[in-house]
Amino acid sequence: MIDMQRARPIEILLVEDDPGDTLITREALEHSKVANELHCVVNGEDALLFLRRQQGFADAPRPDLILLDLNPPPRRARGAAGDQGRPRPAAHPGGGADHLAGRGGRAALL
Repeated sequence: MIDMQRARPIEILLVEDDPGDTLITREALEHSKVANELHCVVNGEDALLFLRRQQGFADAPRPDLILLDLNPPPRRARGAAGDQGRPRPAAHPGGGADHLAGRGGRAALL
C-alpha cells in the first residue's frame, strides 16, 4: 500500500471563472483521499500560459489532471489565423491516459 504521507501529490489545474465553483472544487479536493496541489486559472488563455510556462507561470508544474469549466465565458473574437497552431482540447470518452500518451500528453482533459 502507498504511504499517503510520502506520496507525491497530484498536480491539478482548474480552469474556472466562477469563484463559487472554484471554492466548491477546492473544498471537495481538500476532503478527498488523494494528496493534491490545486492550481487555478480563470480562463483558457491563462490555462495555455500555465501549460506553456509563460509570463507569470514560468515555474508552473506540469498538471497530472486538468479540470475544465463546462460553461466558460465567450472567448474574445479572433480571426481563424489567430487560432492556428494552438492546442485544442479534445473530448475522448473512455480514451483515458493511453489515448493521450499516443499524443505525447500526460494530463487528461475532463
